[in-house]
Amino acid sequence: MAYLVRASAKDPEVTLVSATSISEFSPISDRQALSQLAEFFAAGSRQHGVRWLKSNRIELP
Repeated sequence: MAYLVRASAKDPEVTLVSATSISEFSPISDRQALSQLAEFFAAGSRQHGVRWLKSNRIELP
């Protein structure tokens, strides 16, 4: 498993994703990178939920 962090308005959001998907990540453009990362984050949020990354902890939204 790997952590994937997404910037948000107040606190960054974090979820777990497959480490294999991250190790095989090799987009050919910024647009493709954003699309693939969004897909990874969506899958992670469905499987593991989303947490907020605070300065000294990770908490539920």
